[in-house]
Amino acid sequence: MSKKNEIIRNIENKIDEVDRELSSLDTKLEKANEDVRHTWESNKLELREKRSELSHRLQEAQNASEDMLDEIQSQVKGLADSIESGFKSIKDKLVS
Repeated sequence: MSKKNEIIRNIENKIDEVDRELSSLDTKLEKANEDVRHTWESNKLELREKRSELSHRLQEAQNASEDMLDEIQSQVKGLADSIESGFKSIKDKLVS
């Protein structure tokens, strides 16, 4: 598999993972207290924006030359780390 195809597949997998996590948390947080739900709604908007950025990076990767792939991969890693941090933050509020 080429580097480009591997990066594209990794981005697609990350987008799917984000979609599943957003859906799962939406369901779980329906029963949470108002403060946690309010925080979730705010965080969810930010997470959806980052998910949209991942989709944009996917399109870039599909059209990118080989020399641009490292930069795109780095941007995707930063977005993925930020998304994971957002999910962790809201999950921590659910536990507390």
